[in-house]
Amino acid sequence: MNDRTSASNPPNHPNRRQWVARRLRRFALILLIGYVTLIVVLSLLPGPDLPATSMSDKLQHVIAYAIMSALTAIAFGLGRSPLRPCLVSLILANVVGIGIEFIQPHFGRTFDLADMLANAIGATGGAILIAITLHLSRPIIS
Repeated sequence: MNDRTSASNPPNHPNRRQWVARRLRRFALILLIGYVTLIVVLSLLPGPDLPATSMSDKLQHVIAYAIMSALTAIAFGLGRSPLRPCLVSLILANVVGIGIEFIQPHFGRTFDLADMLANAIGATGGAILIAITLHLSRPIIS
């Protein structure tokens, strides 16, 4: 049995929890890469080209960055202590949000401190939600 076959052990394998955590982290990382790409593209599109929604712009930012932060924490945190991956997710989501705000003026968009604040609130909420979830599920996942 090689390393590739051992990576796909059946769910009743003795290291089932580690196997599940590894698979979920990998899946979350793939989702995260696609999601960040989507956020960057949507954030750099000229305003008139954005899809119309009935939701507040700031609420969109809060939700988008909460999801980004949560995916980051899952991708880097399942099976580990919840604090470190959540801090990493909080930092990375804020770096992306701040970076996008500084880049937007070069794409016909405006720099907006309120967007940065909404991004930070969302990133914080996502990190806290995942920290609580990881803490409560620790005996199951770790």
